[in-house]
Amino acid sequence: MLLKNLLALMIVATACEAVSVIDTEVGKTFSTGAEVYNCTELGQKNITAYIGWPFHFSCLDLTKNFYSAVFPEYVSKYQHENITCSVYDDNAISLWNETATAKAMKTKSGVVYNSFDVTGGQVSNYRLVLRAPSANYCAYEDILFHPKDSSENYSCQNLSQEIGTIKKKLKIGNVYRMTCQLDYLREPALYIQNVSKAEYIWTHNCSENLPENTVIVGNKLTLTNVDFLTGGIYSCKIRYKGNERYATRHEVCIQHGNAGTYSMKCPDKVKVKLGDDVNITCSVDFGTGQHLWFLPTAIWSKKLLNGTSEGYCTKLTLLGGPRNSTVEERANCDNAQITDLYKRCFLYEPSADIKEALQHLTRLTLIIKEMKESDAGIYGIKFSVDSDKSANSTIELEIDQDAELLSYAHIIGLGIMGLVLLLLLIGLCVWRKIDILWFAKKYFGPYEKEVKRYTAYLAYHYSTENMTDISRKLTNDLVGALYKVLDELNATTYDDHKDENEVQMQIENIANAQKDCHRIIIILNPEYVTDHWSLHKAYAALRNMIEGGTQVIFISLPGVEKYFEQLPSEPKTALKHAMKMNTTIKWQGSVPLNGSIRRHLEYALPKCKQQDRRRGEAAEKLALEERVV
Repeated sequence: MLLKNLLALMIVATACEAVSVIDTEVGKTFSTGAEVYNCTELGQKNITAYIGWPFHFSCLDLTKNFYSAVFPEYVSKYQHENITCSVYDDNAISLWNETATAKAMKTKSGVVYNSFDVTGGQVSNYRLVLRAPSANYCAYEDILFHPKDSSENYSCQNLSQEIGTIKKKLKIGNVYRMTCQLDYLREPALYIQNVSKAEYIWTHNCSENLPENTVIVGNKLTLTNVDFLTGGIYSCKIRYKGNERYATRHEVCIQHGNAGTYSMKCPDKVKVKLGDDVNITCSVDFGTGQHLWFLPTAIWSKKLLNGTSEGYCTKLTLLGGPRNSTVEERANCDNAQITDLYKRCFLYEPSADIKEALQHLTRLTLIIKEMKESDAGIYGIKFSVDSDKSANSTIELEIDQDAELLSYAHIIGLGIMGLVLLLLLIGLCVWRKIDILWFAKKYFGPYEKEVKRYTAYLAYHYSTENMTDISRKLTNDLVGALYKVLDELNATTYDDHKDENEVQMQIENIANAQKDCHRIIIILNPEYVTDHWSLHKAYAALRNMIEGGTQVIFISLPGVEKYFEQLPSEPKTALKHAMKMNTTIKWQGSVPLNGSIRRHLEYALPKCKQQDRRRGEAAEKLALEERVV
């Protein structure tokens, strides 16, 4: 009752002329003499606000009610005149009083509001009073204010369920502005009068990494020249004096559309081989923007020898569906149109295929089956959406003779490459002939069918008296290396070297011993070449080679070739011929025998199954029995 009396007194005090109050009861007509006021009660409103956050009073709703009460007369007559908004507490104490034009009082972005930080306490009563003396109007509204501790615990991911979402469709190139502010009527209420007192954290798809075309000023975020990367979910969180609260969520999707302006791209020249199918494709770029629907038409023509053109193939897209007509049975024209993509709104960046399709919404294709010489010439295309918008282009169709020449060149090139590879293979085989043959024999070659007592007959000249130190050392090293290789191969050996202090064998017995061996190994050192008895053994070996097929392996020491010149003509010729007809290994003096020297020796030796090695006294006894003094 106290507030009602105060309101009546306030109205009287502001009247143009001070006269006695006829009726001071709020809600009834009362007079101050020259003016009559209708003070209206608008009821009571419950408002909840978070403790620690700002809250505001404004006469926005009262002003709207005032507009409705005096409309339309006041709108044109009084909207630029001042009205007053006041706030009183439960003790009728004036907390705030502001005067502004009615137009400003109705605007949300105006300055006509009172803001303060909510502190802890119990439920409070407030009264808002709106006075418009010029229009003989006043009204009031009671506010029941409920302070509340903040209990919001939702995250960016479930934000839409709490504060709702503002959905917006944009076209590429548009500009869009978002404000980080709760609605005036949002519960719990939140309105920050001084934007600079708060911090505003914007996120894009719950990430603070915003697109490059975003501009933030105060509590506003602006998207400039939007593209497909701009689409997504934009959320804003307000940080105020240590408190945080999500305020807004925008769902922005991007449409490509069409602006009605377009360009056509066609190849200048197309080359096709005779007999192949012709495929001439042009693309129409509809650019960015919006386009609701279109019915394209493509007309293909061919230029005649007399300079005129005749219709060749026409594709019409009518409301009843596409129609195709052609004067050539082998020809067909088609418009591949993706009709739904420009209608779609993309919340996230579309795939590369979709973006390509959006850039070229229509592809114009002329197909001619099995090209003939008469098909070559100049073709024209006219593409139109309606009678006012069209695009033209010409394409030259040629017979591709370069392809045939290229085919011949390709065949010749392959032939040359094959020949080079063949020569390289032959060179490799010649260079590494022994290695290749050794590998083939070792892993794929057959075993010797004939069984003999010894794998090899080893013949060489070794003496402690008539040999040079170098020759003796080289011979001794080679014999030792040979025995090591033969031992590793599990080969049996008949050793019959000549020493001047031993009894000499007859040539017939030497031949018999050699026949019982798969191979005959002769070490050619200087003393062997110049010793007549050694040459007799070589003759026996040659005779066994000729008569029985026993192969001979010659191993020459370094520098032995110069001693060949000391031989008579006939023995020299026979020895060189024998070395040429059999295996000759030129040893360079290195031991043990490794690498190509060893592989050459293993290849020349027979591939035998493992034999019983004859060693010790039994083997020596057998060898002595075969010697004849």
